[in-house]
Amino acid sequence: MTNNKAREINSPVIKQLINETTPEELAKIDVEMSNNKQQTAVEWLFDNVYMAHSELSEKLKQAKEMDKEQTD
Repeated sequence: MTNNKAREINSPVIKQLINETTPEELAKIDVEMSNNKQQTAVEWLFDNVYMAHSELSEKLKQAKEMDKEQTD
């Protein structure tokens, strides 16, 4: 299997995520995956989605605290 074949994407969810990702982010992903050959693409995706969710949760918490301070 050639390198291009290995990178073919068949999952609609993965295709959508890739379409929503900037070229800079895709380049970073490629470097990270090249540096960590032991982690599968699914593991990497899970880790990054989890981290994004955690960061968003923290931002939402901060926004709620700011709103509470402004309304008090």
